Amino acid sequence: MLVRVKLVIATFNVKDYFDSPRNAPVLPSKAREIAKHLVRANADVVAMQEVGSEALVRDVLAHVPFGASYTVCFGGTDKRGIGNVILSRLPVEEVEHHTEENLPFPVFREGDPEPFPGRLRLRRPVVRVRISALGRTIHVLTAHWKSKLPKRLEDSLGEEVRWEGGVGKAEAELRSLVSRGAEALYMRRLVERHAVGNAEIVVLGDLNDTDSSIPVRIVRGEGTPGELFSAAGKTPAAARVSTLHRGIPEQIDHVLASGALHAMLYEVRFFNEGLRDHPFDPDVESDPTIDSDHAMVVAEYRVPIAETHERPSTRNLPRS
Repeated sequence: MLVRVKLVIATFNVKDYFDSPRNAPVLPSKAREIAKHLVRANADVVAMQEVGSEALVRDVLAHVPFGASYTVCFGGTDKRGIGNVILSRLPVEEVEHHTEENLPFPVFREGDPEPFPGRLRLRRPVVRVRISALGRTIHVLTAHWKSKLPKRLEDSLGEEVRWEGGVGKAEAELRSLVSRGAEALYMRRLVERHAVGNAEIVVLGDLNDTDSSIPVRIVRGEGTPGELFSAAGKTPAAARVSTLHRGIPEQIDHVLASGALHAMLYEVRFFNEGLRDHPFDPDVESDPTIDSDHAMVVAEYRVPIAETHERPSTRNLPRS
């Protein structure tokens, strides 16, 4: 007979959960809505994106019966006022917040000048925590990358210029891809920095691109010793939907884990039953809404432990 120990990890872009005159009327209702997802997931570790402050996170946790058991690791915000946070019911052994105003980008030849100096930055601070679970050291990182919305050219004063024709639009889309690619390279460096010894890595978050995209493949490190694997493959392709954008279903919210941990993957769930398309106009700020335009993604990992004559102690086992 086997006794199974499990670890539940979740990621959720809660959408526009930051304090502003426009958002203020809906924040209490939005806090309760987010709390419902946390209760349903009952996760040991949760990454959330588009959160405005630690105080707002604690407003959510006040509506969660086990909310007081979470350690809140908030990473600060971007210029828009949104950031990333990791919640953990397991002891947090180490926490880091990473910001970078000038992301490097590859050159074609040694000695080439740095491309795009001062133009690429880490849009939201990356949060990393170290925990112990399933008999292993696990580094959990969360990120929220540049969206796929085209990035317009800027004039000498930094004001955006409307594009002309198909070439202008293509150039704007390529700027967005370059931004995500630079963020992915930065994340990949963090992954390889911490993937030492027997440590496991989990990358969570709204990466704003699909599993087959170049940026996500970069952070996964396909075919390299420290490759990360997507939990989404555990569920049928039709169920792998974390967002709707202009009627198009996509999976852009990810749970990526290193090999030994991925081998313990038991199941993954997308809380997308009520997912709806939020209309978006890049020139008009969208109205604040209580629900998110992203689905929470929840992955459960289990490890078998051989039962002995003495019942194993559960004192230091992860909460389930």
